[in-house]
Amino acid sequence: MITNPLENGMIFYLHRQVQNKIWQQHSVRKEFLRNSNSHTTCPWKGKAFYHYLEVNGDVIHNGAWFYPHPSTAAATVDGRIAFGDEITIHEN
Repeated sequence: MITNPLENGMIFYLHRQVQNKIWQQHSVRKEFLRNSNSHTTCPWKGKAFYHYLEVNGDVIHNGAWFYPHPSTAAATVDGRIAFGDEITIHEN
């Protein structure tokens, strides 16, 4: 699960960690993700899209991000979602 230390609540169940704080998108419970209008561009990976994390009305703005069309050089991030430092991850 992923929990914010300020929330005392479960956000996601996750199945398999790919590397530190980067998970396969299909293993994340989508009902806690909200689309954000924020985007950034990494010269190596490409355009990142963000999600808010929301549980019981508590929101972590832009707490997760992914690259829907990563560059060929960054193909390893395809299908993955990353979480910010404010998120603590415990494998289920």
